[in-house]
Amino acid sequence: MSDTVYRSEFPLWTPGPLQAVMRCPQPPLVYLAGPMRGYAEYNFPAFWEAESALAARGYKVISPARMDIEKPTEDTNLIIRRDLNAVLKCEYIALMLGWQRSVGASAEAHVAEWAGKKFLFQDMRRRWSFPETVHLSPSEVL
Repeated sequence: MSDTVYRSEFPLWTPGPLQAVMRCPQPPLVYLAGPMRGYAEYNFPAFWEAESALAARGYKVISPARMDIEKPTEDTNLIIRRDLNAVLKCEYIALMLGWQRSVGASAEAHVAEWAGKKFLFQDMRRRWSFPETVHLSPSEVL
């Protein structure tokens, strides 16, 4: 995937005035939500691609796929708590292709909306867009 595909549609993050003066910019945190169950390799290759695209633009990405690799667990309740806590920590949530068909990603999206997070959506060509406002309806999920 070419870098230029994203460049015009994905705004680069720049540090605010205080961060620039202190020379310690803090990139915004983005939680990456997408389908995993029922996919080959739990859809990890798509997560790695999305994570790279977001990180290349200066965002710090929190990915459930990476958390699964770094600290594997089979405890569903622990996974739910871990992922929802990560959503609440982030400024953005990035919804990958197919998120509507994922129970977990749908729940994460609704929690993010409830918490007032900013949204990024991946389109069919794997580009990211930033809508002005987001209102998820029940018909958009599952």
